[in-house]
Amino acid sequence: MSVNPSELELFSVLAQQVSQNDVDAMVAPTLKELKESANVFLRYTGPAADVSFEDKHVPGRDGYQIPIRVYNPQLDASKPVFIMYPGCGFVLDLFEVNAIAASRIAMYGEIKVIIVNFRLCPEVALPVPIHDAYDATKYIASHSEVFNIDPNNIYIGGMSSGAHAAANVGSMSRSDDALSIKKQILLNGAYDLTQSQHGYDEYEAQDKICQRGPGIDFMFEQYEISKQDFARSPFSPLFEKDVSAMPDTTFLIAEYDGLRNDSEAYYQHLKSQNKNIERVILPGQTHNTIILCGAMTDGDDPAQTIANIITKN
Repeated sequence: MSVNPSELELFSVLAQQVSQNDVDAMVAPTLKELKESANVFLRYTGPAADVSFEDKHVPGRDGYQIPIRVYNPQLDASKPVFIMYPGCGFVLDLFEVNAIAASRIAMYGEIKVIIVNFRLCPEVALPVPIHDAYDATKYIASHSEVFNIDPNNIYIGGMSSGAHAAANVGSMSRSDDALSIKKQILLNGAYDLTQSQHGYDEYEAQDKICQRGPGIDFMFEQYEISKQDFARSPFSPLFEKDVSAMPDTTFLIAEYDGLRNDSEAYYQHLKSQNKNIERVILPGQTHNTIILCGAMTDGDDPAQTIANIITKN
């Protein structure tokens, strides 16, 4: 099938706005322009679900207090908990945008969802955001009585850089007896900073918001790591050699994700060394559907798909 009609319509609207603002898509943005672009997403997220939430902080390894938001905090430990990391390229402040998606997961599944607001680049360098994701998850699991959760019923996940963070948290959990991940749900992840995979280029080209090129290259520059590190984990989970004994994993892959090559390659990598790895294609969708559901209204809401996976396990 082709890209969903509502997504094509939004592409057209955004293209007109870019044209009116005389923006050259072939020129890398400034850091200020890149960060200001995050404001556009809030116009198309749709409303947050009507579920209660609490904002809290948990400690990181360097003493930084990591902000988190807990949806459905009143639920008891009989329900699973989904710990979510935001899709933001590790650079854009898209916490509130991702939080709206988190609220929908909490509503659809009637479960507790905790979203972690890790620090962003270039104010910090990678892997600090990954460490924040891991430290928050470890703290939540280690203080299960505080959060009223079952530490053996923890799901993790996110989209884009959030899936990247989840992949690293899942990997690190293998050597940590105090952290047990039941399943990771990885939506449209970015797993290869070298951008070396090309089997799905024709599909990627249909995504007119998430596009490889100067914008993504400039975003990667904000990570403050060397080009040699691009081909190493944790910066590119695809290149971690030993991925055996990973948590059970569901890859959710939008058919026309602008980073689909990354998901397909990482899926094959994990599947080659693990048993319980599955792949689900989301027809007609693109990279940002879950956070732009106010405008991208065709097909199943990926937040509903995530909730279904968690509640059916």
